[in-house]
Amino acid sequence: MKTISLSLSLAAALLCVAQDLRETGPTSLVIVYKCIPEKRVQLLNYMRQSGIDGFHRRKESGMLVDYRLLFSRYVDTNNWDMMAVLWFTDYAAVQKWKHVERTNPAGLDPSAMANLLSVSSYPVDMVRHAESSETPPEPVYLVVPYVVSTSLAEYLHYVDDDLRPQFEGWIGEGGLSRYSLFVQRYPGGRPWDNLALFEYRSDTDFGEREKLAAKVREKLKMPGDRVQPSVAAKEPVIADELAPAR
Repeated sequence: MKTISLSLSLAAALLCVAQDLRETGPTSLVIVYKCIPEKRVQLLNYMRQSGIDGFHRRKESGMLVDYRLLFSRYVDTNNWDMMAVLWFTDYAAVQKWKHVERTNPAGLDPSAMANLLSVSSYPVDMVRHAESSETPPEPVYLVVPYVVSTSLAEYLHYVDDDLRPQFEGWIGEGGLSRYSLFVQRYPGGRPWDNLALFEYRSDTDFGEREKLAAKVREKLKMPGDRVQPSVAAKEPVIADELAPAR
């Protein structure tokens, strides 16, 4: 069994949402970047050459608690090509991001914007998170957006009663290395309400995700046909992490 832990940086970010979310502004930001297929190589090359370093410098400076840069594994004109997930210590730190936007839109050099078709930014709060004590060398990410037709309190009750035991069971069995759940602060007119970010240890573990889910459901004595109340999954994206060279 793997040890389930919470990094100090993300623990601080999660602490911000332990109180009523209405008492402060959102403490995380999800940015989605889309480009035409011909520009994917240019965007990826830019990120590897200098784009990743820009986000890393902002973490080193203390502006960001942490970040994830994800690049979609497959060309899909109906979905995003790159996603940035940014964690801040508090809402005051989020407000400083406006200064970045003035010179580096969406965290990128202005010249890189020529590679993009569109950019969408979503202020969010991370409401649940857990991770293994191990750091996988080549993780695989599954990003799943959801449309939720229920209150935040009802949704979190469902998460804690039904989903959280399963997700942490996946970590305990060793297939999943971490998960994070986000809720949008301003969902009106947006394509999704909540977002789930799953990090699998490897391609092999990702390929066996259904077997892992069935194993954990059996251990938890959960039927496989449980109905998700007022929660509908949208189109998922399989992605790989863009990280600084080690």
